[in-house]
Amino acid sequence: MAGDGTMFTDQFDTSKAYTILGTIYAGVDGQLTSTAGGPVVGYCVQVPSTTDQFLGVKYEVYKP
Repeated sequence: MAGDGTMFTDQFDTSKAYTILGTIYAGVDGQLTSTAGGPVVGYCVQVPSTTDQFLGVKYEVYKP
């Protein structure tokens, strides 16, 4: 089974900077982050702003 999707979430580290196509990681506290260290979750497709506070992340799922 394989697939992909896009999620929009407010569960991310707001102290970090995010860029379109930047890698998104799982943080130690369960929130998403742009700081390397945890597993790669996907890449950024929407940067949070004052008009839309959600981080958009494109991800892929593979199950052998």
